[in-house]
Amino acid sequence: MEQNKKPKIFIWQGAWKGGAEKVMHDMALFLKGQYDITPTLGLFQGEERTDCPFPQLGIPRLLPKKLVSYNNILASILARKQLKDFDLVLTHTAGFWQTKKTGLAYREPGNLLRLFWNLPIKSKLLYLPALLVAITSIKQARFPIAASKKAEDFFAHIGVNDFLSTVNFIDTSKLPEPQTKEYGQENTFHLLFVGRDDRIKNLSELIAAITDLPENKNIILHIFGQNGTNTNRIHYHGWCTEEEITNFLTKKVHAFVLPSLFEASPLTLLLALMLGVPSIASIEACPDEYKNTVMLAKTKKELQEALLNLLEDYPKHASNATDRSAQIRTTFDKNTVLKKEFDTLFNLIEKRDQTRP
Repeated sequence: MEQNKKPKIFIWQGAWKGGAEKVMHDMALFLKGQYDITPTLGLFQGEERTDCPFPQLGIPRLLPKKLVSYNNILASILARKQLKDFDLVLTHTAGFWQTKKTGLAYREPGNLLRLFWNLPIKSKLLYLPALLVAITSIKQARFPIAASKKAEDFFAHIGVNDFLSTVNFIDTSKLPEPQTKEYGQENTFHLLFVGRDDRIKNLSELIAAITDLPENKNIILHIFGQNGTNTNRIHYHGWCTEEEITNFLTKKVHAFVLPSLFEASPLTLLLALMLGVPSIASIEACPDEYKNTVMLAKTKKELQEALLNLLEDYPKHASNATDRSAQIRTTFDKNTVLKKEFDTLFNLIEKRDQTRP
């Protein structure tokens, strides 16, 4: 990319609380800090913030909030007139973002077909049109981006073979160093889950596994991101900030657990691994690079077996997690990932512009 020619970029963020939304905002901050490019953020009306350092374009949210995919698709239609003013649209979600003039970078971190097949029948019928729009969006994108090996498999399956390969990321510059927690059989073992209570997150299976452990196992499951009625073993904390999650993982949690039936590329699991916290996750939630780093479990029986294994030999698991944390920080470091990603993307844009008549 020529130094004196900076592309005008629109980033569809949508809201603030989700992992994908955080990725988009971090990418905007990186553009501003590393390339002196100030993108425009697309947000649902009511989500605009006065403390945001970027121009913001508010788009109406026409459907109930839980219909995330369809609200995003409608937002892409409502924004089309404004999108024509940009050189590049960067989005994390399906929609009709592509225009004749504008380059589209669709950044997909997961395998949406796996998500589809893990849904119950009624949810499959509801999600199918959104899935088809997502596939069309990726195929139309001038710069499709696969942010995991799972996404690469998805792209190949739908016939998209020319794409930018990358990974998700976390800003490691402000992370505290791993702190090994002491644990003995007489102590309380603190376990953390982050996410909402729905079938895909598989929280009910996890709660059943914890509840039915032997009475002599002193364990508490802390649930961030969901409200509920506390019991002696299940403690709900509601929605929490990234700083609160980081602090909890660093100072209190002995292990992290994520038994989801589907995950695109879970940032909370990456965060736990970076902080040296022993982790249990389903194979669907675990990044392919680290299937040997976490304990794989999804069913009630598997989760109980993994937890009992942790309780019986916690020092070994904690030491292994700490030893692996440095390499994980390097692989998924925000600055390293995004520098490579944007340099490649801008190079592709420059080559495209040179071939235009």
